[in-house]
Amino acid sequence: MRRAAVRLIALAGLTLAVPAFAQSSNEAAAQRLFDEGRTLMTASRYDEACQKFEASEKLSPAGGTLFNLGDCYEKAGKPASAWARYNEAADRSAALKRPDAEKFARDRASALAGSLAYIQVEIDPSLKGLAGLTITIDDAPLAPAGWDTPIPADPGPHAIRATAPGNKPWSAHVTVAGRGSTIAARIDALEDEPVPPRESPRPVPLVDTSRGSTQRIVGLGVGAIGIVGVGIGSFFGLAAMSKHGSIDCPNDVCASTDDKAKNDDARTDATISTIAFAAGGALLAGGIVLYLTAPKEGSAVGLRVVPSIAQSGARLGLEGHF
Repeated sequence: MRRAAVRLIALAGLTLAVPAFAQSSNEAAAQRLFDEGRTLMTASRYDEACQKFEASEKLSPAGGTLFNLGDCYEKAGKPASAWARYNEAADRSAALKRPDAEKFARDRASALAGSLAYIQVEIDPSLKGLAGLTITIDDAPLAPAGWDTPIPADPGPHAIRATAPGNKPWSAHVTVAGRGSTIAARIDALEDEPVPPRESPRPVPLVDTSRGSTQRIVGLGVGAIGIVGVGIGSFFGLAAMSKHGSIDCPNDVCASTDDKAKNDDARTDATISTIAFAAGGALLAGGIVLYLTAPKEGSAVGLRVVPSIAQSGARLGLEGHF
């Protein structure tokens, strides 16, 4: 078992004691992944086994997992990764005051030191003060302390990337060879990110972008008022005709006082009828013109009919822009 009250892990003939941990869901999952990793190691499926140990370590860190992960990396031909895990295991054992485990991990790391290869990312001095400069190797951040310094790397291809606000990203790919080699990648400068051109303010269109809907609504309203005016004119016109037909006032000379009063009323009704007819007709005509001349999308012409009533009669005014 990976964890118990006292756990023993045999690695290269050395028995390592690992402290007990309380059981939890993470513990159970980590134990399962660890067991699967050991099974895959037995079958020499090292890449898959290393992935299991990595996942187990993330869920529930344990000294035994680190030792096994280092051993797995070493067998998979990744000496730099194995070296790093052994050193991490040694530091953890030292913190737990387990000198035997610490010595074992240090010895394994020392045995690998001579077979390591390196990547050295060289930075132009002008870039070292660049705000926000970030450098990564295979997406892992490289701290400023690691700039211009050989960093252990596993054999094979590696991606190096540098980014900074306001600059174009820089990237390069290098291939690390066998033991003892150092491959250098130099970052001399970062190109400025081009500033996007400012958009010119859009001109205000001289068109009715609402397809003239407002003008058509106004036209309908004006026309409706005009119809009401024509109706009022008709009403008072009929009233005037009715009153005038019931009296005896030839040439406006009435035979009686009552006829004279009715004649005056008829004349008033006739005047109202004339004004209402004129105004209503003008408004109705204006509403029709407004509706029919409402600009459509893309039209640069706008027209407006302004009806008015003066002492001499009704009239229409036409205003617009072209």
